[in-house]
Amino acid sequence: MFPLKYCGAWCLVYSTNIDIPASTLLNIQYNRVEVTPVKDFTLFQLKRTHQGVIQIRNDTVAKVVWSKKVDYHIDTACLPLIPFTGKEMNCIPLMLRYSMDETNTYCTFETEHHEYVFHRYIPFEKRDTIVRIFMTQLLFDFIIRQI
Repeated sequence: MFPLKYCGAWCLVYSTNIDIPASTLLNIQYNRVEVTPVKDFTLFQLKRTHQGVIQIRNDTVAKVVWSKKVDYHIDTACLPLIPFTGKEMNCIPLMLRYSMDETNTYCTFETEHHEYVFHRYIPFEKRDTIVRIFMTQLLFDFIIRQI
């Protein structure tokens, strides 16, 4: 089981890996981990959630085994959240070293080639508003009338 002080939600503040966006979220729950890079486009936001299991090697080294299932969520300004699922074929286990600062607000994860620094994060859930539901209804009404 992963140390209890690492459990919770984290937000990426620094990385040496340029492929990982700065708005990446990390959620650790005992021996499960979820990594969610968030990419902003002009009209929508794409969230890609990848889950894995943590195996502890010793006090500072862990191994993450990723699942092949990846959840995607498209979030637009006027439509409700659009979820769909995909598969990731190149899921290789990841060995990492982890450490935390004295204040327990920053944690550092180091892999063979990259370093990631996360800050503790308090998530909030965005709810579908009545305007989004109304816009969805209008869109479906327009599609049905065109058929």
